[in-house]
Amino acid sequence: MYWVSCIIQNDEHATPWHCAASDPCLDLSGAMDLARDYTRKFRCLSVWVDKSGSPGSRPVTVFHKCLVNAVGDVEPWADQDAT
Repeated sequence: MYWVSCIIQNDEHATPWHCAASDPCLDLSGAMDLARDYTRKFRCLSVWVDKSGSPGSRPVTVFHKCLVNAVGDVEPWADQDAT
Protein backbone atom coordinates (compact mmCIF):
# COMPACT_ATOMS: atom_id res chain seq x y z
CA MET A 1 0.00 0.00 0.00
CA TYR A 2 1.14 3.52 -0.83
CA TRP A 3 0.20 6.58 1.21
CA VAL A 4 0.37 10.18 -0.05
CA SER A 5 1.14 13.10 2.26
CA CYS A 6 1.85 16.75 1.68
CA ILE A 7 2.54 20.02 3.43
CA ILE A 8 -0.12 22.56 2.43
CA GLN A 9 -0.21 26.31 2.96
CA ASN A 10 -3.50 28.10 2.36
CA ASP A 11 -1.74 31.27 1.26
CA GLU A 12 1.73 32.78 1.36
CA HIS A 13 1.40 34.04 4.92
CA ALA A 14 -0.55 31.16 6.46
CA THR A 15 0.89 28.48 8.71
CA PRO A 16 1.64 25.29 6.72
CA TRP A 17 -0.08 22.08 7.80
CA HIS A 18 0.30 18.36 7.13
CA CYS A 19 -2.32 16.66 4.99
CA ALA A 20 -2.36 12.87 4.62
CA ALA A 21 -4.58 10.93 2.26
CA SER A 22 -7.22 9.01 4.17
CA ASP A 23 -7.17 6.04 1.77
CA PRO A 24 -4.11 4.19 0.47
CA CYS A 25 -3.28 3.56 -3.18
CA LEU A 26 -2.63 0.03 -4.38
CA ASP A 27 0.29 0.96 -6.62
CA LEU A 28 2.91 3.67 -7.01
CA SER A 29 1.35 4.95 -10.23
CA GLY A 30 -1.94 5.67 -8.48
CA ALA A 31 -0.13 7.35 -5.61
CA MET A 32 1.83 9.57 -8.02
CA ASP A 33 -1.43 10.58 -9.75
CA LEU A 34 -2.93 11.50 -6.37
CA ALA A 35 0.21 13.47 -5.42
CA ARG A 36 0.00 15.45 -8.70
CA ASP A 37 -3.68 16.08 -8.05
CA TYR A 38 -2.88 17.55 -4.63
CA THR A 39 -0.35 19.94 -6.17
CA ARG A 40 -2.94 21.13 -8.71
CA LYS A 41 -5.65 21.75 -6.12
CA PHE A 42 -3.63 23.13 -3.21
CA ARG A 43 -0.60 25.28 -2.51
CA CYS A 44 1.70 22.33 -1.70
CA LEU A 45 5.15 23.04 -0.33
CA SER A 46 6.19 19.40 -0.35
CA VAL A 47 4.64 16.07 -1.32
CA TRP A 48 5.78 12.52 -0.65
CA VAL A 49 4.70 8.89 -0.99
CA ASP A 50 5.31 6.27 1.68
CA LYS A 51 5.08 2.53 1.15
CA SER A 52 3.84 0.45 4.03
CA GLY A 53 5.36 -2.97 4.53
CA SER A 54 4.30 -5.74 6.80
CA PRO A 55 2.11 -4.92 9.80
CA GLY A 56 4.13 -3.29 12.57
CA SER A 57 6.96 -2.19 10.27
CA ARG A 58 7.80 1.45 9.63
CA PRO A 59 6.74 2.97 6.29
CA VAL A 60 9.45 3.75 3.75
CA THR A 61 9.42 6.97 1.72
CA VAL A 62 9.66 6.02 -1.97
CA PHE A 63 9.14 9.48 -3.47
CA HIS A 64 9.59 13.02 -2.19
CA LYS A 65 9.33 16.35 -4.00
CA CYS A 66 9.92 19.79 -2.57
CA LEU A 67 8.03 22.44 -4.51
CA VAL A 68 9.69 25.46 -2.89
CA ASN A 69 12.62 26.89 -4.86
CA ALA A 70 15.82 28.47 -3.51
CA VAL A 71 14.22 31.92 -3.08
CA GLY A 72 11.08 30.61 -1.35
CA ASP A 73 8.62 30.61 -4.24
CA VAL A 74 6.28 27.64 -4.71
CA GLU A 75 6.71 26.16 -8.19
CA PRO A 76 4.25 23.95 -10.06
CA TRP A 77 5.01 20.26 -10.53
CA ALA A 78 6.24 19.96 -14.14
CA ASP A 79 5.21 16.73 -15.88
CA GLN A 80 8.81 15.93 -16.77
CA ASP A 81 9.60 15.85 -13.05
CA ALA A 82 7.55 12.71 -12.49
CA THR A 83 9.49 9.49 -12.12
